[in-house]
Amino acid sequence: MGSMVMENTSAPNFKICHLDEPSEERSPTFGVSSAWEISPPFSRRDDTQREGWGIPPCGFLLALAFLLLAGCEIRPLDPATGKAIIEEAQQAFDATSFVAENWEARVLPTVRNDSVDLNTLLAALQADQEAASATYGHREGTRPYNFIVQGTGRVLEVDTTSRAGLVLLDLPPYDGTSEASLQIGPVIRGTALRDALPFITFDQFANQLEYANVSNAMHTRLVETVLAKLDLQALTSQEVRFAGVFTFRSLDAVMITPVEIRVENAE
Repeated sequence: MGSMVMENTSAPNFKICHLDEPSEERSPTFGVSSAWEISPPFSRRDDTQREGWGIPPCGFLLALAFLLLAGCEIRPLDPATGKAIIEEAQQAFDATSFVAENWEARVLPTVRNDSVDLNTLLAALQADQEAASATYGHREGTRPYNFIVQGTGRVLEVDTTSRAGLVLLDLPPYDGTSEASLQIGPVIRGTALRDALPFITFDQFANQLEYANVSNAMHTRLVETVLAKLDLQALTSQEVRFAGVFTFRSLDAVMITPVEIRVENAE
């Protein structure tokens, strides 16, 4: 016999369906045997309520976005590690004082006494980069090697088109080609001045912020005491003597941060 559908007019909120056979996939409802199924249809009010569960109102979304952004904090990145700097509410460490205490006592003597001639280093790097780096360089972990160098060069150009100014150098024997450059600021790129010094290591500071502040304070000291005194207008074609540091990337990009620089033939 085919399916028969019976409607109970006395109970308009329910419909009773008589099935040909009980189905294993159907479960009895409200205690009725598996051969019968009672299912209350949704009213118009129920359908309206269900439709209200769709897209939240704009005001709710704006409030949610505000709460999410209120819990966010923008942090600076350490230029050496690339990681977010975690600040402390009270920063007891004073990077400016640290640099002031060590500049004359340790920084300048180390650069003067532990430097290698730039031409000698470049020739060694070209012959055997690994051996030359191990002999003359310094680094922490697997980061790039840093070198302390000194030498002479002829100024080909003073480039101040950006705030990270550069002096392009022709190294002996002079051939009119730039083999290296000196940073002249006022913005100093990188962290070579900090990283080349063996007595400054990350482990001696409480966090990344202190470590980064040391590099920034050293650059400030360098600009104020050395680079700001240079007569940039008179440097072109002059022979200069320098002592400084650089992070090795390639032989085509030797950018030295000079700790000392002077014109050789200046009176």
